[in-house]
Amino acid sequence: MRLGIVGCGGITAFAHVPGLFVRDDIEIAYLCDKNIRRAQIIKERFRLENARCVEEYHRILEDSTVKAVIVASWPSNHVEVVLEVIESGRHVLVQKPLTLMASSAEELLNRVRQSRSNILALPLIQGIPSFVNLRSLIIGNDLGEISFARIRTTIPGPDDYYADVRQFFLESPEVEPPYRQDLFALQAGSIADMGPYALSAFYYLFGPGTLRFAHSAPALRDRCTLLVLDVNGGTGGVNDKLFCSIETGWNQVRGREVCTVYGSRATACIESTGNLVVLDRGAGERVIDQREISRTPLPLAPLDAQANWIDFILSGREAGFHETVESAVWVSKTIAEVLASRHAAVEASR
Repeated sequence: MRLGIVGCGGITAFAHVPGLFVRDDIEIAYLCDKNIRRAQIIKERFRLENARCVEEYHRILEDSTVKAVIVASWPSNHVEVVLEVIESGRHVLVQKPLTLMASSAEELLNRVRQSRSNILALPLIQGIPSFVNLRSLIIGNDLGEISFARIRTTIPGPDDYYADVRQFFLESPEVEPPYRQDLFALQAGSIADMGPYALSAFYYLFGPGTLRFAHSAPALRDRCTLLVLDVNGGTGGVNDKLFCSIETGWNQVRGREVCTVYGSRATACIESTGNLVVLDRGAGERVIDQREISRTPLPLAPLDAQANWIDFILSGREAGFHETVESAVWVSKTIAEVLASRHAAVEASR
């Protein structure tokens, strides 16, 4: 299957191309980026002799032999590109965050519902065994009445990552990413970078909740804490029940869990290794999922998701992963609300 990639940054160089490179049933036909030099460097480093480097993604859509497209450009033009890919009848995988503009995401959702293409909006929480089994425990009432949950997707800061990106593309290491310019940009970066993982995990486990409060302490400028109140619907008053704490960002939070759900019968914890451990009242601890490789499950999910998406296409199935777009639209709306609130607070303080 011939495939094109729109956007040649770090995620393409360090995740998508290596994941495709090892497959003998995929040919990377196009590498597209406004900075054509980045596309050329990826082609050279991976020796993709048959790949064409282009600056405009329309060149990919003009080639009828291309059956699928990965969109890994900046979020600001994700919806524009994905809508055109869908219109062309091709399959598409789009990086997170889907967009930072809620209105355009809603338009995309309407088009997706009418399409037979396989449209995957990352992250794919449904493909992570520990989250699949945790959701089954919640739906099956194995944990009892849920009183509180905590989801953490904080990782070490992105500075080292971007230093690697600059080195890969032979660019100056002194160039700061735009999110390092002021406090608002820092906090916006943390919620837009790691936020989709945590918010998508919440959506998958509990459905769309109402975000009543967003807070990020000045001392924690690289981290954002979101509090979900009254998930079943309510007044949003001061007495509403705090249901979930969502912590996202770039500062590593000490602790072994990625997600913990507290119930009246048992507490379930997804550890940073990916293990799902259940603490039953009176029955002790039991491990439901045991990962052989010690790694945080959420940030590396794009590799597994990409493989699932390709296998789904090659098997001849249609209209897969549409629920991930629904999740991504809710996530985009939530992030847009947080950014608008943060921007208003910054403006008011000036």
